[in-house]
Amino acid sequence: MTEALRFVGIGMGVALLLLVLRKTSPPAAVALALAAGAALLLAFTDRLRTVVEALQSLSKMTGLEEEGALLLRVAGIGILCETGGRLCRDAGEEGLGEKVEMGGRLMMLSLALPLAVSLLENVFAMFA
Repeated sequence: MTEALRFVGIGMGVALLLLVLRKTSPPAAVALALAAGAALLLAFTDRLRTVVEALQSLSKMTGLEEEGALLLRVAGIGILCETGGRLCRDAGEEGLGEKVEMGGRLMMLSLALPLAVSLLENVFAMFA
């Protein structure tokens, strides 16, 4: 809980600083927003590692290692592209951010589609 409060506090403090800085020096405000965003994301790396290891362990226990790896790749692409899109928006590039996120969605769909087809084939085979 204290970690979450510290994280939110840092974010709110930087946001307030950005309100003032945007009026006096917009380029510095963009740089600060990008740097603060990157620093806050880096703070999550340990948590992310824990989640990935737990999901890999569950995949091994269920015998679905290939599918588990695929789901981790899809989730990673989603997180990466959403973060990239938001960073573009923070830099004032709304359209570019939307395109980054759309590209990520298409990549995720193209990776997950074979898994969905395989799942449906198995379901239909059970009822045939």
